[in-house]
Amino acid sequence: IIGGNNLEPKKSSSELSDTFFGTNLNDDAQYFAKRYDLCSFGKKNFVPAVGEDFVGGVMEITINDRIIDQNVYEVMNRVITSLQLHFGYTIHSKYDYVAFVLPYGSRLLKNGPKNWMAIAFISSYLSLFNDENAVYLSHQVHEIGHNLGLFHSSYGDSEYGDKSGVMGYGYRSENWPQMCFNGARSWQLGWYRDKAIEIKNLSTILRRSIYLSFFGDYPRVPTLSQADSVLLKVGAYYVIYNLQKGINAETQAFANQVTVTYVQNAGDVSHHKAAIGKKGEVFTLDNSVVIEFCEAVVKGGVEKVKLSLYHTTELSTCGD
Repeated sequence: IIGGNNLEPKKSSSELSDTFFGTNLNDDAQYFAKRYDLCSFGKKNFVPAVGEDFVGGVMEITINDRIIDQNVYEVMNRVITSLQLHFGYTIHSKYDYVAFVLPYGSRLLKNGPKNWMAIAFISSYLSLFNDENAVYLSHQVHEIGHNLGLFHSSYGDSEYGDKSGVMGYGYRSENWPQMCFNGARSWQLGWYRDKAIEIKNLSTILRRSIYLSFFGDYPRVPTLSQADSVLLKVGAYYVIYNLQKGINAETQAFANQVTVTYVQNAGDVSHHKAAIGKKGEVFTLDNSVVIEFCEAVVKGGVEKVKLSLYHTTELSTCGD
């Protein structure tokens, strides 16, 4: 977005195209669309917009209005109006997702700070980035995650505290970190549902063992198995093996452990509850059902963990 007095973002359109779509990057580079492609195993693809106004999925639009010290939401509305006048239709009627990159200087609300980083609307098409925040990989994946319906991933007193996935804290880097989503957010996205196990009610759990495979090995895990999965949902708890390798090589917390997250109501912030990674470590769900880490194994070239699920009145299945 170019404002009055030709005020424009620090990063060029070409640089934005590179960091969102990898237009001129080498195969080893990480960028927004690549992260979604990898984490979803090809189920979520973002492709650059095309048309006479777009180059590499990016277009420049000038609003000739003051941006410095202006409420970012008022600037946003002016940009939306300008785009509609330019195209003759509403931008979201043709494009699934739209990101506005504004030059530094607008304020979050009327008298708010200028150093806001990014804004995205839940289950919507639109996100806003404050200048160079638009090229930071985790910011991109996080904000468009909101567009996909995701809320934050919390830990302790911090709404962003679960750093095992991208819906926690963000990082000021264009090519880092390579990580995906925690168990609750992964369930919500639905990419692994065909290789997940769901137990709706804790009271109905039968004493059993389950092999929980690293989600990065998703293609090699059997479909619709009741004994082997990449994701486990027990009531409102979500369990995933947060192995630090492959597509998740730079997870920033609870590496190489089985993590348990909780979501009280669909769409809420997720809460990190536990991470277990050693033989005999347990976490108890609602004081009634135990999840125990039995052992880490490799089967068929897939790294996985044997878990035992049992009521507090029962014995573990780890030794079975």
